[in-house]
Amino acid sequence: MINRRHILGLAAAASALSTAALAQTTEDIARLAIQQKGIEPIPVTEAEKAIWRDLLADGTKAQAADAIIARPDSVNPLAFALVSESLWERGDRAKAAFWFYLFQARTQPWMSGGPISEVLLRDYVSQLLDRSVDYVGVRRYYNQRVGEPVNTWAMSDLDALQVLAARVFSYERRIPLYAERITYASEERWLAQVEAKRVENEQTFKEALAQNKPADFYEARRKQGLYVGPWKDPGAPLPEDWR
Repeated sequence: MINRRHILGLAAAASALSTAALAQTTEDIARLAIQQKGIEPIPVTEAEKAIWRDLLADGTKAQAADAIIARPDSVNPLAFALVSESLWERGDRAKAAFWFYLFQARTQPWMSGGPISEVLLRDYVSQLLDRSVDYVGVRRYYNQRVGEPVNTWAMSDLDALQVLAARVFSYERRIPLYAERITYASEERWLAQVEAKRVENEQTFKEALAQNKPADFYEARRKQGLYVGPWKDPGAPLPEDWR
């Protein structure tokens, strides 16, 4: 006899299948549109693939990170998360926080778009990393893996964090953009999207600070057993031109 639990289980299974089928259908439609419109894939160079291989290998990670710091426009900003992680592993926590927040800011424009953009990005990042992944998933993974220790550390001092964020926003506007873009967007549309995300990021940060009274925020941290006060062990100071 089929009971209520069985019915709910069947309904959940049917819903999951429907969602998977819809996702597949959406991707198929997007791929057909890409083909019909003649949209080119986002280019991936062997040089950038080599940088990613070095970033993902313990023995060459620091050297690759330093090369990106010297030329941040040489790679997709997704790589900035690993630059941050490398700096954190060296004990340069302030620098690590700087590059983590730069990673968040610079990858935002790549997160905006419909099914066609999603397919282009999935193909792009899968080729870049030599495995089947999607851009949003990789960003979410690094956002958690790298962001958790960085945020926990940086938020011990909101005044210092605010100063750092201002430098990140200023630096992000100053350094050249990555050479490639989502090919579905014209250059004009892409630059407009980049600018819109810059404004949005700065506004979101200001609103987040305004909504949290420092005293209440710090009290909540203390209750969680977290340190409150000037940044501990920030490492080497940020270079003067990181602003």
